Amino acid sequence: MSRPNLFRFATSELSQDAFFCYLASCAEDSVSDLTLRKEGREFLQLLLSGSRVELPDSIRSLQIRRQLKNTDVVIEINDDLVILIEDKAGSADHSNQLFRYLEDIRTCYPDRMVVPVYIQTYLQSNFESVSSAGYEIVGRSELLKTLRRDSVDTIVRQFWEHLDRLNQDYESYRSGSNWSIRGWAQYISRVAGSLEGCRWHRVSNPQGGFFAAYWGWTEISFGSLYLQLGETRLSLRIVANETTTPDDIWGLYQDALSFSEWEVPKRMKPKSGKTQNLINLEMDHRRFDAVGNIQVDETVSLLQEYTHKMKRFAESLGG
Repeated sequence: MSRPNLFRFATSELSQDAFFCYLASCAEDSVSDLTLRKEGREFLQLLLSGSRVELPDSIRSLQIRRQLKNTDVVIEINDDLVILIEDKAGSADHSNQLFRYLEDIRTCYPDRMVVPVYIQTYLQSNFESVSSAGYEIVGRSELLKTLRRDSVDTIVRQFWEHLDRLNQDYESYRSGSNWSIRGWAQYISRVAGSLEGCRWHRVSNPQGGFFAAYWGWTEISFGSLYLQLGETRLSLRIVANETTTPDDIWGLYQDALSFSEWEVPKRMKPKSGKTQNLINLEMDHRRFDAVGNIQVDETVSLLQEYTHKMKRFAESLGG
């Protein structure tokens, strides 16, 4: 077997916190291994790269605190700089926690510059709340570029290898049609980034959940039509108005079945609910090349074509 990797087992955010603390601690002037000290400084420089704050030439004092005011990691550099790290390994920020953490740390260090950094090593659907809270964002790709695969330190090398394996898993959608969960996540993210106004997230259900993308919101008299990818399946859906009745939905379903610009591959009657599926447009929307690999651009073009068709369907309904 290949050499075991610590981070195959140390997969929690706390383990990731510990690695970042370890690497940051290597940047202090007192560290005798000059190469490892340089790698520690390169990590700190990465954390500061999105701000206008410069890393001091000499780090005489470096204190690292964990769970200070419920924050993940706080790095005190000399007497004037503090780096606040909120670390994520697949989860996302919530409940305005970033604002609270930053305010609390600034209160703890009223006379120091506080630089907030949000590290996400997995995949996150959007970072709007992170940016609005004033945090710089560091992702897996930036870490892979900064950390050294040939580091003098075994722990640093193993963390790089861990991130690289994650990256390969996320990029697995590029080969074949049977993808891992992370491959689906990366694919949905890639498609969503190419469609105007498209959002995506993981939908939980008793069967284990799936990744979904949704876009094309179009108002009609009964509510808002939109398109959704439920991994392979492309469907036309509606968020119904309060006044929309089951008979209204049934009539809309019949209109969608008979619309001339698409063929419905499988008829499934709408289920009751405020948000519901009207018709399935493709049971597998993906387009592949001759050897069975995904053609992303062609697939996106197909989805954009369906967006235009949905708009024309909405127009056909009149007022």
